[in-house]
Amino acid sequence: MTWTVSIPDNIELVLDRISDDDLRERILDRLEDMEGDPYQYIKPLRGVPFFSFRVDGYRGIVSLKKRKLVVMVLRLAPRNISYRELMELAKRRF
Repeated sequence: MTWTVSIPDNIELVLDRISDDDLRERILDRLEDMEGDPYQYIKPLRGVPFFSFRVDGYRGIVSLKKRKLVVMVLRLAPRNISYRELMELAKRRF
C-alpha cells in the first residue's frame, strides 16, 4: 500500500524558512519515506489521535486518515517548542 503525504501551505512556509538546505531535504526525505509505511517513522501521542516524528532539531505532528491512506502534516516546529504548544497548534488546525 502506498500512502499519500499531504503537506499544507502553512507547512510549506515553515519548510521554506528553514535556512539549512540539508536539514530541509532530510525532512522532505522523511515525509517521502512515510509514503511507504508511515508507522516506521512515527510514534503515537497520548490522549490525542495524532502522531509525532523527529528529524534532527525539528518535530512534526501528523494525523493518519487510514481509509484514504493519507498522512496529513499538521505541524512542523523546532524541538525546543514543547509538546503542549505543538498539540494546541495542531488541535486548532484539525
